[in-house]
Amino acid sequence: MKPDVPQGRIAVSLFIPTFGRPRSLRRTLESIAAQEISTPGVTLRVYLIDNDARGSARPVFDALAAGFPFPLTYLPVPEQGISHARNRALDTAAADEACDFLSFMDDDEVADPRWLQALLDAQRAYRADVVTGPVVRSFPDSAPAWVAHASIFRRKTYRDGEQVPRAASGNVLIRSEVIRRSGLRFDHRMALTGGEDELYFIQLKRLGYSIHWHNAARLTERVPEERLTRRWVFRRALCYGNALARMHFILRPRLQAVVYLLAFAGYQNVRALQQVWRFIRGRRRYVEVDLLQHLSTQLGVMSGLLGWKLENYRHVQGG
Repeated sequence: MKPDVPQGRIAVSLFIPTFGRPRSLRRTLESIAAQEISTPGVTLRVYLIDNDARGSARPVFDALAAGFPFPLTYLPVPEQGISHARNRALDTAAADEACDFLSFMDDDEVADPRWLQALLDAQRAYRADVVTGPVVRSFPDSAPAWVAHASIFRRKTYRDGEQVPRAASGNVLIRSEVIRRSGLRFDHRMALTGGEDELYFIQLKRLGYSIHWHNAARLTERVPEERLTRRWVFRRALCYGNALARMHFILRPRLQAVVYLLAFAGYQNVRALQQVWRFIRGRRRYVEVDLLQHLSTQLGVMSGLLGWKLENYRHVQGG
């Protein structure tokens, strides 16, 4: 059954969780201030969720709040972990009876001027429970040549309107009624590992809610220089594999999860061989970076199978 499309007044609450990134956060908020919303009756309220016990986002809020074109609210969530910050957003939206839609974006992203309008247009066109879109990565001029070829910096895209199996919280619009009816929350066990958003949307999908893709709803993520190293690729892929293992132990019975993860590790081997073959045929450059990614992902999966927990989000990456 397709959800009803709100008529007349439409209230959107945008939540931006942040931790120790005041410079990039300011750019994020400036892009929201420049949003062009053409649908009559749309009201936007922006919530800044500060997940830093030191209150690092407070000066940014104080500097922008008075002149911001939309109501801007500061919500401190001192218990570190992205799940805690996101759940504060879900609870806030669910408790606000006037809220029709909740939206998330990250504190290192910049929105196209009609980003929010594109999300609303897509929700109306597809009568979607959830709408998501692309996040395009932007690199500094000093980025090494291999970055443009590395798989780890590319994200899968889909056709407009296509139903997708999951979403990431960096670019999403959710009907508030979905939050109220499902009662689902971001899993606190993944608060510092990452992957909590992928798990959440997979669980929503299993409950029968629809997730649609829309290419015009585009955000840009500015990648800091400290991520443009092979060491970062190793660490990122390692933590992804570990979080993937932990996620599937939540989603599946233990034996099924083990079988799935061993099959996934085998798939990574196949992908690595494909990359080597493309390199031999002269169709792939800098293949060693992708091989490093595949190897690290497998190591991460194995560490998860052994019960290890890697907390990739305990420290700030790019401020």
